[in-house]
Amino acid sequence: MKNFGILKSKTAIIALLTAVFSLAGISGANAAKKKYRYEVSGKVNINTAPISKLKYIPGIGKKKAVSIINYRKKHRFSSISDIRKIRGFGRKLYNKISRFLKTTGESTIVKRRIPKA
Repeated sequence: MKNFGILKSKTAIIALLTAVFSLAGISGANAAKKKYRYEVSGKVNINTAPISKLKYIPGIGKKKAVSIINYRKKHRFSSISDIRKIRGFGRKLYNKISRFLKTTGESTIVKRRIPKA
């Protein structure tokens, strides 16, 4: 009877080790997948840009893009610093995004996916 117990424990250990190594193989396969980073260049006209273009700006998601659009329905942005009048657009965020903003002309902002080396 004791030998049968040992056999069960060896089988359990082998099954456990097989499971662990197969999981390690899966995570190794995931590590082999390409990872990407995004590069944003150009400028967006905050008076005319749609939500999709506003969301290209780093730090601006759907909620902040909607805030910009709601603000511009009532007020026109005469300078990019006017964006600080919107709640949630403080000095820190403004400093981060100001290089992507303009108030006249066409939006030229583009978001490119670049593989990580």
